[in-house]
Parts: sequence; structure tokens; C-alpha cells
Amino acid sequence: TLTSFTSVKNFEDENEFLTFITKRGVVKRTPISEYQNIRTNGIIAISLRENDELLGVRSTDGTKEIILGASNGKAIRFAETDVRSMGRTAGGVRGMSISDADEIVGIAIVDNDQEEILIITEKGFGKRTIVDEYRKQIRGGKGVKTVNVTDKNGRLSTLRTVSDDQDLIVVSDKGVVIRTHVDQISQTKRATQGVRIIRLRPDHKVSTIALVPRQDEDEDDFVTEQQFIQESLPVEAEKKILGVVDLAPDEIEEDDEEVISTDSLFDE
Repeated sequence: TLTSFTSVKNFEDENEFLTFITKRGVVKRTPISEYQNIRTNGIIAISLRENDELLGVRSTDGTKEIILGASNGKAIRFAETDVRSMGRTAGGVRGMSISDADEIVGIAIVDNDQEEILIITEKGFGKRTIVDEYRKQIRGGKGVKTVNVTDKNGRLSTLRTVSDDQDLIVVSDKGVVIRTHVDQISQTKRATQGVRIIRLRPDHKVSTIALVPRQDEDEDDFVTEQQFIQESLPVEAEKKILGVVDLAPDEIEEDDEEVISTDSLFDE
């Protein structure tokens, strides 16, 4: 199964790396030159441990920071250089400690404190938080709370970097899709539950998201389209096609910041 892809301009740049992240929190950083000569049947990119899967691959240059988000609502921020450069077939080292019941669900590569992190939960809640809210740690810890996980908003579904010139597309596991401007999503503190982005039925959950260039709709065209749908479809069908966007903030409660603990790291 194809898991991830990234574009590469130059395989000979000594300062370019491919950084691999798995669902069990393992991180591996390898010079991009190691992948210059790829056979037609492929080559080994990373050695995965049993019961682990590759979540994603990002191109980095040795100066970035990595933020990983776990399904339990926690996140960790550490320097890319905390992960030493290693060979193509290496297995990597621990980036974040998680329980057997959790997995890594989001990756953000950042280079300044004012970038924004978007999180979306399984039940359609989300928020934006600036990177500065996530203090730097060493890799291998359990992280700090990035969202207050409750029965109302569900477990963390994804974590990404975003900017105001983008639109967010959210897709549920039952095929319901909504699109909204990123800057319409509330910016809040780290340890909060967020606001509702998409209203889902109890048996639905967020499946995936996409970030695309912002598109400002013509208001007259939008009204006409809405009227056409309302006149042509039953109410339930209309809801399934349009989704329901509710960006009014829900009650937000902040929790005390958790103390970070570091577990034993993988042998390097």
C-alpha cells in the first residue's frame, strides 16, 4: 500500500534529508543521497518493527523542528537534529512514547514559533494554535496536551501546519465533505477542546483532511447554488452533500499543563 510521497529536486545536496515517522512514534532521518539510485522494483527505505506502519515522510534540511501528534491528544516538539543521521536500512529511534492503545496521527515540520498548528478530532472539532505554545523537548518523551480529549470531541485525528491563505477540506468516513477557510477556525490555547468544524452523526468520524489554496466564492453564485439544492433535494440528502459548518466557539476549558516524562529510548 502506498503510504507517502515527497518531491525531490536534487539528490546530491548534503544538507537534505528524508525524515520518516511511523505510527508507533519511531523517527528516522537519512541523507537524501541514499535514495539516488532506485531499482525498478524499489529499495528498502526503512526497516519497520513488528506491528508498526509508516505514517509519513517529510523532506528536511537539518534546521527544522518536528511536532508529532498522538491519538491520545498529546504532542511533542523536538529538534530535527535530535535524530542522528543514519543509513537507509536503519530502523530509526523513538520520537515519542505512546501506549499500545495509541498511535501517531499527525506530523508537522516547523522552523519558527509563529507558525500555526491545526488539529482536528474524530468527531469534527478543531482549532489553530501557534507553535510557541508547544515548548521544546527532547525526543522520546510523552509530550504535552495538544487538545483536551473528551467524549464530546473524540480522539485526535490529525495535526498539520496551516496558513491563512488556505482552505480546509474535511472528509468523514461516510463520505460527507465540507470546505471552509482556515482563518475562520478559532485560534486558541494548546490544552483546549476546540470548536466544531463539521457536524457529524454519532456513527460518523473524520477520515481525512486536505489543505488547498484559498478560494473566495462569489456570494451571488453561492446563494443560487444553495437555493437550487434546497429546492431539489430532501433535507437529509442536502445535509449529506453540504455538511453543516458551525464555527461558533463551544465552551472551552483549559487544563493544567502536564509534566513531561521521558521513557527509555530505543537503542541506536
